[in-house]
Amino acid sequence: MSSLGRRDLMLAGLALGLAGCSASTAAPLVSPPASPVPPEPSDPPASTPTASTTPHPGWTARVMTYNMLTPNLGGAHFRAAVKDSDVRLSNRVPVMARWIRGANPDIVGLQENEANPPRRLPVGVLAPLLPAYEVIHPRLNVPLLVRKKAFDVLADGSLDITQGHLPRHVGWCRLRHLRSGHVVLVANTHLDPFQKAYKASERAAEAREIVALLEKLNPGGTLPTILLGDLNVRATETREKFAAPLVSFAGAGLRDSATLAAEDISKVPGAASLNSFGAEVGGRWTYRAIRTDGYRYDYIFVSPGIDVRTWQVVTGPGVRMIDGHPFFADGPVPSDHCPVQAELLFPDA
Repeated sequence: MSSLGRRDLMLAGLALGLAGCSASTAAPLVSPPASPVPPEPSDPPASTPTASTTPHPGWTARVMTYNMLTPNLGGAHFRAAVKDSDVRLSNRVPVMARWIRGANPDIVGLQENEANPPRRLPVGVLAPLLPAYEVIHPRLNVPLLVRKKAFDVLADGSLDITQGHLPRHVGWCRLRHLRSGHVVLVANTHLDPFQKAYKASERAAEAREIVALLEKLNPGGTLPTILLGDLNVRATETREKFAAPLVSFAGAGLRDSATLAAEDISKVPGAASLNSFGAEVGGRWTYRAIRTDGYRYDYIFVSPGIDVRTWQVVTGPGVRMIDGHPFFADGPVPSDHCPVQAELLFPDA
């Protein structure tokens, strides 16, 4: 499997099939650029270098991973109570953009940028609402958003890591932080779905491909490295076969930011990153209730030397409490996943 550069993305994008949790394998539509529409509020300023709490000064960046949810699925895929209109991409994207602007990340790894014709690719609908960001790999199923005022894109590419019938990729880029001049390697992926033994084997093989790619891109581990993605592996997984991707990444020196963070600033304690549009409340599944069992498929991994100041599951700009349980205040719920975000502190040297 060979790496693809930016000039190869058009060919790579045309070759993509459905890469989400749907069983369909139809090729995604390559959409023409969306007509520009003005953003709602102005985008917040990029994060600025700050003093470390350790003796070594550094610079900070906020990074996010966010599974956008393919538009191929209707409400009935989740629960009968989930409305098709709420799952429709055109209704979800403005809320998605509002959540991203509110969290103010500098780098975003997106997953499920895929659609069966004649539907449009989600990032093509989302990007005009987020003009502060450059889109890397716009036709890949795992694109990246990079804040233009925070980073220059030095290089980028992708690798096909498909092991089963669903196309899987990792997209990467080297970024130069404009204020410090330092370079960081960022990768984004989405491993195979479904909690079956054969799918666990596919995820394990995909993770090994990612580790090999990162070692090739960053020999000796000299560059700070961030790996973003939906791994379809529970953070609390104990079964050896199913936990294999976590073991592979740990063996490569990549650490789960959730376990390193000095502070969890999630508005809802225990909020799950996989929300599936509702949760059990009083023994009954309730539409738009926030799941609070900490269930997580979504990760931000960092290499040694990167400190994690804060970590959070983003549940939107507001939360409603009904009979003591948290509900999403902003609707429609933009995805069946909540974004995960971390504020990272990088050393100056």
